Amino acid sequence: PYTANPEAPDDYRCFLVGEPLDEDLYITGVTIDPGESAIVHHVLLYAIVPEAVEQVQAMDNEDDVLGYTCFGGPGVSSSQTLAAWAPGGTPFVTPEGSAIRVEAGSRMVMQVHYNLAYLTPDAEVPPDMSETLLWTLEEDAPLNKLIRILPFADLDIALEAGAPEVIEGKDFDIPFSGTIIGAIP
Repeated sequence: PYTANPEAPDDYRCFLVGEPLDEDLYITGVTIDPGESAIVHHVLLYAIVPEAVEQVQAMDNEDDVLGYTCFGGPGVSSSQTLAAWAPGGTPFVTPEGSAIRVEAGSRMVMQVHYNLAYLTPDAEVPPDMSETLLWTLEEDAPLNKLIRILPFADLDIALEAGAPEVIEGKDFDIPFSGTIIGAIP
């Protein structure tokens, strides 16, 4: 269990999950279960490429508390987003015959954003045990398509309070061709 820092209303924490992978992993579904949903704002799951595994391990080793502090991602630029959860989120399942490939030697990191703003000032912060469950491609199942999750953020959205109708737009260049199978606003 991890107890969020009561001195910080927003505590971003990264946790190493499992060991580096012995072989390529093909993920067909992800469920993220926020342990303490009253304080878990959102969760992101990343795969850290083999070349960066030592770097995240070092960050974890340098921190005296479980996991390590991280904001905006797992702390390395070469990571692969695998899944995301926010309140109301449902399990992610890839279309039949498709999967997310995670390279052998990679290691997973789960980033949890804790927000303590709604706890009363004298409340004790509950320890959290959020978890991620993965489903993988069955050994003999056909694999026709690889899925990639691309996080795009528009940090310049400006919505006026009380405006009845506002339209905001943003163009993103996708670095390859493919089919969009979903979006999370």
